[in-house]
Amino acid sequence: MSDILLLQDPSQSPETRALIFVNPDKGVSDIEEALQGAEDIIAELISDNAEYRKFIRISRNRRIYYHGCQEAGGFAIQHVLQLP
Repeated sequence: MSDILLLQDPSQSPETRALIFVNPDKGVSDIEEALQGAEDIIAELISDNAEYRKFIRISRNRRIYYHGCQEAGGFAIQHVLQLP
């Protein structure tokens, strides 16, 4: 399920795809549990990879900075787009 979510294929909703992973005998009793399990696996993959963490940290900082600039009238938007 985590591999399917990572593909981000818009042809089917995550909930529809999660149906095939529902199996009470394996401890996955509903769609929410299937999705939560996949999200947990993705979170673990990200936390184990330094490059992913770095990318997320930089992206998050850009977004925060961008919103701050937008509120200030867009003064430094060009500078934000040039960040590494």
